[in-house]
Amino acid sequence: MWRKYVGVLSVLLLAACGKGLHYVDVQHFIGRKVTFPESLAGRLMGQDTLLESLDTVRLPKLIVYYDSRNCNPCKMGELPVWKRYFDQADSLFPQVRCRMLLAVKKDARRLDFEFRQHRFPYPVYYDEMLDFEAANALPFEQEFHVFLLDRDNRVVLAGSPLNNPAMWSLYLQSFGQPPAFEDH
Repeated sequence: MWRKYVGVLSVLLLAACGKGLHYVDVQHFIGRKVTFPESLAGRLMGQDTLLESLDTVRLPKLIVYYDSRNCNPCKMGELPVWKRYFDQADSLFPQVRCRMLLAVKKDARRLDFEFRQHRFPYPVYYDEMLDFEAANALPFEQEFHVFLLDRDNRVVLAGSPLNNPAMWSLYLQSFGQPPAFEDH
C-alpha cells in the first residue's frame, strides 16, 4: 500500500520539477531581485498594446501576480477592489507603478472581456509561456503574490491587502518612504 503512495508522490515531484517552478518562504523572498521576461504580453483595457518593459522601468512597482494555479476568470471579481487600491496609490504616489501579471494558459479573450467590462485602466501583462513563474522563486502561498518592488526590482514588501486592510496601510507607508526608492 505504501509503495502506491511513494509512487504517486514521486510522479508529482517529477512533474513539478519538470516545469522549472520553485518556491521560497516569504522571509527569503524579501530582498530578492525579480526579473520580468520579455515574453510578457501587454494589455490595456483588454486590448493588445505595447507597454513599458518592467525590467527597465527604474521606478517602484506594486505587482499583483495571479499564477498558473489560479482560475484567472474566477479572480476577475477582485478587479474593482484592485482598481480602488491602484487609484489610491496612483493619486498619492504617482512615482509608483501598479501592474497586474497573470499566468494565462487559456481564456485570454475572456480575460480581455473582463478587463473591459470592469473598466480596469491599468496595464496588465499576460504570461502565456509561464516564464515569470519559471524565472522567479516566489512564495508558494498566493497571498504573497502581491509585492512591492524598489527601483532595482528587489522585493520590499509582500502580502495581499484583499483580506488584510492593515497590509494596505503598510504598502501606503512604504510608498512614502524615499530610501527604498531613491538612488544611494
